[in-house]
Amino acid sequence: MKPRALKADPTMMAQKTARSIPSTANYGKPGIASSLVVALFVSIFPWWVFRGAEYIDRENNLFFIDRLANKLYWFDFDSLLSKIMNEWGWNFLLLISVENLGLSGAQILGLIAFVSFLVASFFIVRGRQPGYAFLLFNPLFIDFVVSQSRLALTMSILTVGYLLYKRGSRAFIAPLVIAPFIHTSSILFIFLIGVALIFQNYVPARTSLRFFIATTTGLIISILTGPLLVTVLSSLEDRRVNYEDMNSPLIYTLFWICLYFYYFLINFATNSAKTDVFYISVSVLSIVVFGLVFGGYPIRFVAACFPFIVSSFFELPGRFRHLIFIYYLLLQYILSLSSRFRDKSNGTF
Repeated sequence: MKPRALKADPTMMAQKTARSIPSTANYGKPGIASSLVVALFVSIFPWWVFRGAEYIDRENNLFFIDRLANKLYWFDFDSLLSKIMNEWGWNFLLLISVENLGLSGAQILGLIAFVSFLVASFFIVRGRQPGYAFLLFNPLFIDFVVSQSRLALTMSILTVGYLLYKRGSRAFIAPLVIAPFIHTSSILFIFLIGVALIFQNYVPARTSLRFFIATTTGLIISILTGPLLVTVLSSLEDRRVNYEDMNSPLIYTLFWICLYFYYFLINFATNSAKTDVFYISVSVLSIVVFGLVFGGYPIRFVAACFPFIVSSFFELPGRFRHLIFIYYLLLQYILSLSSRFRDKSNGTF
């Protein structure tokens, strides 16, 4: 007599899926409270004073908002491509904020910094100790949310979309549609995150193929934003075609390069399955590695995906996690004291 095959219990499968992301049951209210507090602090603290120099991108944004006519008044957004390439959504948001709400440029950028840090902080602390929010107090990420307002807002939107997707809500489509109208580069981040989510469902766990796909994703993005950048932007008639290469010196990318190879070893040395957050981080870190060859601005990807990278630390086995935290905290200290942190004019490393 043949034993009967056991059928998968839908309830158990649903519970397993729900466990793929941290639950907010244990630290929900304290986590939200801590996220609100640190986000408020980040948004009102004058970081440019602590830094010893103003952020050029922030100054440019303030000048554009407070002194120049909004682009919607004089630019002809005659097609969908034009609205994406010239970030119609960002200009529309500024128009509503200034004309209808009466906000100043400083208030708008402060609100964006608050929202950006709030979303990132909640992403880190969900299901964890509220104190982990302070892991985001890294000069690289502080500079990002304070000075790179458009991209910071875009990544917040995409992070909300990611969380909605993980909860099985179809509402995740809305952030994917909105983001490209705020910042064109969101298309790259949608691709990066989307690949990890797709192969998380279709590629077997505990296999080297996932790591290979994640690294290949980083390679593709590195080529697109490096040697092919001018070609791609020229074909789209993008205004940023003449922007200079802003690759960071090796000393500021060394930690992230070492972290990539550390993840490489962990992936093959441990038998535990990794989540999509881990492989999203692998893709971002591989962009930094390939940036040594192709140039571009790989550290911008690290800053934009910073909450994902910090979250990936928690997937490491205990002793490996503690080692990474020690080096990470040391990095925070070094960057805080670095003269480059105080003097770098474009806002990020």
